[in-house]
Amino acid sequence: MPEYFWYDPFNPQDWAGFQLQAGTYRPISQDEQGRLISQVLKLALVQWSGTYKSIETTWLRWATLEGSLLPTAEERQRRRAEAERQRADRLAAKLRALGVDPDEQD
Repeated sequence: MPEYFWYDPFNPQDWAGFQLQAGTYRPISQDEQGRLISQVLKLALVQWSGTYKSIETTWLRWATLEGSLLPTAEERQRRRAEAERQRADRLAAKLRALGVDPDEQD
């Protein structure tokens, strides 16, 4: 395993990463932004305070090297649902412009 990371959710300051170099695991130093960079994944491991699975605490999240958080499954699902709602609203508006009431039952 070329890299590994650990995190103690009960002590957010206890987190570290290690990279295999010449048969020995060496600590990965935090960058100037306090992130641990995975050379294998080309991603940054960051601490994030928020709610996930109904639990509010400090979590670890993957982010791009530019700083964008990778969305969780819940966030992806919410984004998809919002995009579908907006699409339905646009279609309903087009139907109304054509004189069709999309809410009318047959």
